[in-house]
Amino acid sequence: MVFQGIIKYFRKTSHYTILKLLTQIIVWGGIGLVIAYPETSMYKIADFLGIKEGFNALILVGFMLVLILIFKLLAVIENLEKNINKIIRQEALRELKNK
Repeated sequence: MVFQGIIKYFRKTSHYTILKLLTQIIVWGGIGLVIAYPETSMYKIADFLGIKEGFNALILVGFMLVLILIFKLLAVIENLEKNINKIIRQEALRELKNK
């Protein structure tokens, strides 16, 4: 996922900004750290967030990931709306020219 994001950013094939790339690197890097070091990373996250138990920190991080996914979906929807708008405008102009 991160590799694909880097390729998209440097090829400029889509509206892939540095903010999206950094967000993706941070999210997937964080997930990788939690998978690689589950016990120590959960306690460190819990201490950082001011939570006493690691499980509560896991739930909180899960909610944060869900919110990130929602924002990602909103960005995709905005892109689709732009594309639909562009197509509709092109069709309207084509119909005007044909009249």
